[in-house]
Amino acid sequence: MEEQEKEYEQDKWKIALRSELVIAMAGDLRERKHAYGEIGYYYQCYAPASLYKYYSDSQLHLNSIFP
Repeated sequence: MEEQEKEYEQDKWKIALRSELVIAMAGDLRERKHAYGEIGYYYQCYAPASLYKYYSDSQLHLNSIFP
């Protein structure tokens, strides 16, 4: 039970970010402005600094990297 609560706390920002994204798309002008600020905050505080995508070493993938 404690593990689930810990996991929920770690993912709480993702839930909040999703709701802000919905408001940013569907809310009125005042709500959208506020949501854009919140979205920026969540990305600044919680998003990783870099993302990686790993590919297998097939010829197709190598050709896309080194044309």
